[in-house]
Amino acid sequence: MNPRDNGSVGNRDERQNASQSGGPTDGHDVPSVGGLGEEARVAILGLGNVLMGDDAAGPYALEYLGSQFELPSTVAVEDLGTPGLDILPHIAGRERIILVDTVRSDGPAGEIRLYRKDQILAHAPTARIGPHDPGVKETLLSLEFAGKGPADVLLVGVIPERTDSTIGLSGPVRASIPTMIQHVVDELSALGYTVVRKPDAREPRPWWEREPSDTGGSQPGATQP
Repeated sequence: MNPRDNGSVGNRDERQNASQSGGPTDGHDVPSVGGLGEEARVAILGLGNVLMGDDAAGPYALEYLGSQFELPSTVAVEDLGTPGLDILPHIAGRERIILVDTVRSDGPAGEIRLYRKDQILAHAPTARIGPHDPGVKETLLSLEFAGKGPADVLLVGVIPERTDSTIGLSGPVRASIPTMIQHVVDELSALGYTVVRKPDAREPRPWWEREPSDTGGSQPGATQP
């Protein structure tokens, strides 16, 4: 999350523009790591703007998860960008939600914070942990009121070093990604899911960090024939 006082760092339109700036038009190319269907009762949701420095921690963490682990088909993995209130359909109907994001908190860059549903709901929607939280909190409050909220939520957050208009994570945040994902894996294991490390595990190469030559030689935003 980009720790700004004016709320979310972007919206779905901005997310689509990011996809058009050198990345796949259908979202991030997160390696297949689980289910995407409605039958998945647990969802791992990455939040963040990949064009805003450390705000890309959530999407990058999902790339790391997909490059390192095999997940069961009953676990959905979704990179949502900066959805705001559009996050509701991604949470509704799920039994458990794991959010991966940057957070506003005192402490050094790269330090990890864990929040449960009751801690998230304890804050009014305007009292943010970070800019993506108004959508998360309001959605959880709405679903709780309707009796359709998830049984529990875990927010795995990292304190950012920079959230300006730049591409690429800072050193402290990049170094924290394996630990963030270990928290995700531990949570899934506690829920009874088997998570297997891939024999060909590798470091992720997300589209937004690739050189133009790695994506066919086109510059971000260039018109393709």
